[in-house]
Amino acid sequence: MISISIIWFIVKRAPRFFALAVDLVAIFLLIFLLVGNNSPSQASTYLTSFEFDSSSPMYRIITSSFDSKNSTSKLQSVAVRAGYMGICVTDLPSTYSSKSTLCYGRKNISNAPLYDDLDVKVFNIRSTNSSSTQATQLNILQLAEDSSVRLIHPYVLMAVIVLTIVMFCCTLFATIPKLPGKTYLNRFLLALCPILTLIWGIGAMWTHVAIHASSNYIPHASMGILKVKMGYKASAMAWAAFAFLNVNCLILWALYFRDRRSLSNEIDKIRKPSARRATNDQSDGSTLASKY
Repeated sequence: MISISIIWFIVKRAPRFFALAVDLVAIFLLIFLLVGNNSPSQASTYLTSFEFDSSSPMYRIITSSFDSKNSTSKLQSVAVRAGYMGICVTDLPSTYSSKSTLCYGRKNISNAPLYDDLDVKVFNIRSTNSSSTQATQLNILQLAEDSSVRLIHPYVLMAVIVLTIVMFCCTLFATIPKLPGKTYLNRFLLALCPILTLIWGIGAMWTHVAIHASSNYIPHASMGILKVKMGYKASAMAWAAFAFLNVNCLILWALYFRDRRSLSNEIDKIRKPSARRATNDQSDGSTLASKY
């Protein structure tokens, strides 16, 4: 049987337990967002996906360019997905690789053989100084690398994960009864939670703008050769984590105002008897003065 004291302990600290649960969910969402698209099993958690547009007039040229070599045949059907920490190439033909999905680190992809194989020649332009021609090349894997390395940086997300773990540990410490330093710890939590929410709000907006910018300008910049799909799963995870951080911040501040109100009520209860006593003393003194 659960004792009444344990039930009262749980009920009294239910808001902090709820804050811990919300904080824990936010931590897992942020971690999965960071490591997403870093392995074939996490390839669905991407930010942007680059593909050759089959409706483009240039698609036939791209297909013939890839099919000119047996080693690169049917590579025009691949999809290159960019994430925070990695880049995955999906829908690889069986003639090229035994695995349909290959993933690389975001800064180690230029050394992969697939990087050169996806380099396609689109136009042959004659040089102005000579009669020779130069081929203009388009590398879909390079665009994904630039998007992951230069446009979307994981450092803000890493810092937010560390700070969220610190906030979870501090909230857990503040939940345990009869531990010293809780006053300073609660003040630290009250300062940390809005700062953390603001930082990840900026990070989520940065990611949102980067995803939509890539989906808008890359198809036009590539003259319709490429199409870009937005990673709705990763975007939803980013905004869900932001929402959970907001809820956690509201809970901590609500607990602070509740404790302040309880303390104010206790002070009023202490002051009222003393004020009543002082009033009685004054009335007794006035009665004695009237008698004499």
